[in-house]
Amino acid sequence: MATVGSRPIGTLFAGRYRVDALLAEGGAAVVYRGTDLERGDEVAIKELRQEFGRDEEIRRRFRREASILRALRHDAIVRILDDGDDDGVLYVVMELLHGCSLREELESVRCITPATWCEWLHSIGEALDEAHAQGIVHGDLKPENCFLERLPNGERRIKLLDFGMAKILGLDRLTRTGEVAGTPLYMAPELILGSSDVDGRTDVYALGVMTFEALTGQRPFTERQPARLLAQIVGGDSRSMENVGANVSPNVERSVARAMGTVRDRRFASASEFAAELARALD
Repeated sequence: MATVGSRPIGTLFAGRYRVDALLAEGGAAVVYRGTDLERGDEVAIKELRQEFGRDEEIRRRFRREASILRALRHDAIVRILDDGDDDGVLYVVMELLHGCSLREELESVRCITPATWCEWLHSIGEALDEAHAQGIVHGDLKPENCFLERLPNGERRIKLLDFGMAKILGLDRLTRTGEVAGTPLYMAPELILGSSDVDGRTDVYALGVMTFEALTGQRPFTERQPARLLAQIVGGDSRSMENVGANVSPNVERSVARAMGTVRDRRFASASEFAAELARALD
């Protein structure tokens, strides 16, 4: 019997969800394409790697992501169907999405057209506003955690994935002392500095970086060495869109720069506000 990830094809989670193929592998989890044998539907099954099964912090983080996804009901957030513990192995069952990640799209086309990006940013903004209203900050927004779902009519819509690093306001962030949680390029300065005082504007910063990359095909920070990259971000030493040769108006430049402001209070108050302002600037 063929094996994908750590599971032979055809084996079951909780006697109900059959493993059919491997979709993706991450640092702590494996995602399979599977079948819900009770309903006959295709699903995505996310399994915590067995080698992390005894790490209580990672187990708590995995469980909390499932709890967050259950609480968030928005068309632009991946939908959770079930979760549980299968003989000590934690798993989450989600809707199966067909398409590609935003990272794969950027690698393919380099730049996203302004009209398309505004549409996707509007959807992301609404989804994040709902999360923020419930006191949830994603904390790890990046192109890899945005999925472009291809619908049966050929249209595409964007969905947010992976709330594993999310912070529930009022609770301590589930990370080890001194750990930099998230992907540095998209992290707001307050996250890098280890502040526990974060809010929705922390996600707005990441959207600003993603917008810079989507519209220019380049990243706002030039350093590749991690320590120097973190210093660039904290110091606000980013390139301008004009300097990377982007054909955008000063209003677009100002909108993105405001979203990426090192001082949180000077950023847009919400993700939707940033999306609306960018749309006006691009009009």
